[in-house]
Amino acid sequence: MKSFIFLITLLLSISGIAQERVDSVYFKNGQVDGVKILKNYDDRIEFQYPGETAVNSFSKDKFVKIVFSSGREEGCS
Repeated sequence: MKSFIFLITLLLSISGIAQERVDSVYFKNGQVDGVKILKNYDDRIEFQYPGETAVNSFSKDKFVKIVFSSGREEGCS
């Protein structure tokens, strides 16, 4: 029984490590998307949607804010 509990605990911890941390972008139209920020410029950001390889580039004036996976927030105007 102890080995079963150990195995379950190990599997749960591995699945937590394997999950990629996600950044969030908040569009002015109310849409919120989970993305991976690739580059953060003064006037625009480049990001990818999870599971995609296409790089999206948007002017920061399209967003209300960006929330990075670390918890840091950046307001956009």
